[in-house]
Amino acid sequence: MNKLERCNKVDIKQILEDYLKEQGFDGFAGNDGCCGCGLGDFFPCGDPQKYCRPAYRHETDSYGYCHDCSDSDEDCWNEYRI
Repeated sequence: MNKLERCNKVDIKQILEDYLKEQGFDGFAGNDGCCGCGLGDFFPCGDPQKYCRPAYRHETDSYGYCHDCSDSDEDCWNEYRI
């Protein structure tokens, strides 16, 4: 397989997923910290956004409170492992 054939078989989502796994990230977070997508479920918004960053997923507590973004009732995403 030549270089061009290899390039045609690789897609951007796979490259991103491989990188995130290698670096220990759980997915991406938007700039608000509450928007995020995990490995295997990239870009539910349609496309990668300008402000998406590699991130870790943080679960909410039993009351639906996220200690990273107090207004979320779902899992939160943050660039830092807490």
